[in-house]
Amino acid sequence: LGERKNGTKSEMKQDTIALLTDFGYDSPFTGIMKGVIAKINPSAKIADLNNGIVQGDIFAAGFELSISEEYFDKTVFVCVVDPTVGSKRKIIIAESEKNLFLAPDNGLLSFVAERKRLNFFEVTAEKYFLTGRRTTFDGRDVFAPVAAHLSKGIHPESFGKKIEKIETIKIPETKKIGKKIRCSVLYIDRFGNCWTNLKKGNFVPQKAVSKKVEILKFSADYTVRDEDIMLFNSFGFLEFAVGQGNFARRHKIKRGDIFEVEIE
Repeated sequence: LGERKNGTKSEMKQDTIALLTDFGYDSPFTGIMKGVIAKINPSAKIADLNNGIVQGDIFAAGFELSISEEYFDKTVFVCVVDPTVGSKRKIIIAESEKNLFLAPDNGLLSFVAERKRLNFFEVTAEKYFLTGRRTTFDGRDVFAPVAAHLSKGIHPESFGKKIEKIETIKIPETKKIGKKIRCSVLYIDRFGNCWTNLKKGNFVPQKAVSKKVEILKFSADYTVRDEDIMLFNSFGFLEFAVGQGNFARRHKIKRGDIFEVEIE
């Protein structure tokens, strides 16, 4: 983001504002946020990362943010999955080497913070909020205007003091037990594919077993029709799927379900 002569970060315009919300596609809330942004910075490019997060699902929002942000440069990610809106929870800006993240301090940034060195700032400068802030729509009154000002190049330290700690949520870890690795389902995508926390390595899974299903076939893709398979997906996570089908629905899989994976 550039350096000032005194060693602090310099101002730099962000090219894009990316929205990640649980507002859905059948309400005006995301559109209103875009209207607020456009009034403050008409030249801002706005990307819809995902406005269909399940209501209040902080974990899923944080995971989607973590697998997406590396494909953006000079972007303000505006993350409004905020079940306790109107409470005393903080609103924070996180600064990485190339992007900014604006989110409630409720654990949503946990996945990104685990992977990257971030600077954190608490948003308190009300002069950047909409006049007449209410209590139930901080997406409109705080997040959208702050994001717009950030995109114009105003540095995060202008919005509030630097803080050292943020709220985090527990991210499950894998455990190696002999020739097995115990992993858990982190994320279920809209196709019913179940992503685990086991990342690609120097091994080939031989079998995966849970209380609900046993998977014996490892595949490179989804072309095996109507058969349970394991594969490493395009993000490097071990995934359980059904060729041309929905694995989660077929086997009633939920996030957090445990699998033991036999490896060579």
